[in-house]
Amino acid sequence: MNLTEKYDQLVYELQERQGQIAHVTRGSYQEAQDVINRAGVAIVEFEQRHGIVEARHLIEHEKGFAGQLEQFTAMIDKYSAPVDWTGEVTAGNIAVEDLEQRMAERVLVLAETKKSVATLKRMTADAEQRRKKLSREALEIAERRDPLSQYEREIFTQIFNNTKAERATNAALSEILQPV
Repeated sequence: MNLTEKYDQLVYELQERQGQIAHVTRGSYQEAQDVINRAGVAIVEFEQRHGIVEARHLIEHEKGFAGQLEQFTAMIDKYSAPVDWTGEVTAGNIAVEDLEQRMAERVLVLAETKKSVATLKRMTADAEQRRKKLSREALEIAERRDPLSQYEREIFTQIFNNTKAERATNAALSEILQPV
């Protein structure tokens, strides 16, 4: 069973448990909710363990600067092209007293655009390095629509984080108590 199938199985189990809670009596509602919480925490734990959370963060990070490198590169081409300043003055597009200011503004825009291109290239390279460290399946799962609502993710993550010490202790105890 590959990573995607395991993840789909966990999501299916959670959705099945959530569907069953409608048919539960009041007396056993808390028990049913505990089963749902365990299934949700299993999804969060799976995502943490297999890098799906990091993949989601990377994808959101890349959305923040996607397409900007091409845009700024085009700006460099535009602003580094020579301008016939005397022709602009004689045509009346620029006043003689504004000529020096316009030239300085153009140089400043070009310098800032070059800085932006350098930054965007570093960000792209960093994202590529981070992408290489993640598995292909984790990236595929991260690109999907999140099966948990924001509220569910918050609750299940909180439960997961609150039980970290307990899980660590249980793992340590099982390791210590193993027969030699």
